[in-house]
Amino acid sequence: MKLYTRTIPQILPDWATMATQSAGLFEVEMSNPNLHQLLEIAQTLISLIATHRDYKQLLDEGYSPDLNIADAQTALTYLQWEIDRNREPSV
Repeated sequence: MKLYTRTIPQILPDWATMATQSAGLFEVEMSNPNLHQLLEIAQTLISLIATHRDYKQLLDEGYSPDLNIADAQTALTYLQWEIDRNREPSV
């Protein structure tokens, strides 16, 4: 699986195997991350978006979508709960 981004941290996360740069984008190879890892990545990205100054400026200018950042975070949280519930042994 590959992820494309404009920036990457100096130290790649353990799920990233390689990063190359081309045409202003980094291509990051992902080493078969499990669903839990993908959810963590998604939650982190959504949190970064929510606190980004450009996003905050859009909100200040009246941007108000039907679904917002909190809705996305909630959806990911519900998915995580479902994954955790399915991992619990049956009683």
